[in-house]
Amino acid sequence: MNCVYRIWYGDEIVYVGRTVQPLGDRIHDHVFSKHKRVPINLQYVSRVDFHQFATEGDMYMYEIYLICKLRPRLNVDDKPKDGTCFVLPELGWTAFPLIHKEKWLTQIADRKRFF
Repeated sequence: MNCVYRIWYGDEIVYVGRTVQPLGDRIHDHVFSKHKRVPINLQYVSRVDFHQFATEGDMYMYEIYLICKLRPRLNVDDKPKDGTCFVLPELGWTAFPLIHKEKWLTQIADRKRFF
């Protein structure tokens, strides 16, 4: 898929990531994977949006650029102490429908009850 995505809590971009897999699968991994250092708290997610790229190289470049520029609080890697001194063109973002959010929240609640 070659996309960069942003996860929002309210009006704040809290995470910038990239994926070549379907975005729904990647968001699911953030919510349910125990191997992530900073899991996304689905209860706080207000929206997810993405931009699709023609090449993986462009995807990688924009992910790092946006992390440096926006400094999202949940990104722990690739966040330098200083920013960047160049500007890339703004991207057009597409909203990603969180059609499984309620189902996933129910699954999370069920897990908490039994563990």
